[in-house]
Amino acid sequence: MGLHDVYLVDYRLGQNNGVDLVREARGAGSRAPIIMLTGEGTRTVDIEAMEAGASDFLEKGRTSASLLERSIRYAITEAATTAALERALAQISAIERVGRALAQDGPRPETLDEAVSVVVDNFGMAAASLYLMDQDTLRLAASSGYADPRSSIDPRGGRLGRAIDAGRAQVIPNVTIDPESRAAGDPMELCVPLVAEGACVGIMNVAWDGSRSGDDAQRGILLIGDRIAVALALNRAIRGRSFTQMPLA
Repeated sequence: MGLHDVYLVDYRLGQNNGVDLVREARGAGSRAPIIMLTGEGTRTVDIEAMEAGASDFLEKGRTSASLLERSIRYAITEAATTAALERALAQISAIERVGRALAQDGPRPETLDEAVSVVVDNFGMAAASLYLMDQDTLRLAASSGYADPRSSIDPRGGRLGRAIDAGRAQVIPNVTIDPESRAAGDPMELCVPLVAEGACVGIMNVAWDGSRSGDDAQRGILLIGDRIAVALALNRAIRGRSFTQMPLA
């Protein structure tokens, strides 16, 4: 299962029954809505089907076309709503996990690696990179999804410089990949300046497709960026180190 938006399953399936199939599908991890059809309109079968994981239970011979259509529509809508909620909860959990790691361990390389991995894995992005400001140069600190990210970037001038000066996220041409290595299909990037104590301490670039990436994803990415910026500021304040002097002792 998983190839279709919804499945209609008959209760009578030879030696086994539709409830067994529903139970097997749920046990295998299928989340697609399943509507059980049966000629036995008993409450026992109804309850058994729903407990197995069926989305709805319809009695054959007493189900009109309009009722079937409504059941299918509701099942698909409920499944989409449930999936969106689970995705949001997973994203929140990932953000909090990164926040705890940064608070406990500071901006260690492995923690920064986890932060950019969360952006890719939990927010459906193709790639993400993290650069920290070292005097007048942005130096690569972590990357996920990019085949050959640039080791450093000049933050002055151009759209990247304007985004940094503005101190807010902007969509810009891809700067993580070296110009000589770029292809025509390389995506734009969401550039997120990391601002701490009124200064830009780095940037996080995310391969961005606005047609697939919604406001919720952008808010989550901005939250991760904020947590990284705070960790960098605390690292400097507590340990007297620059933003790029890692790992921590």
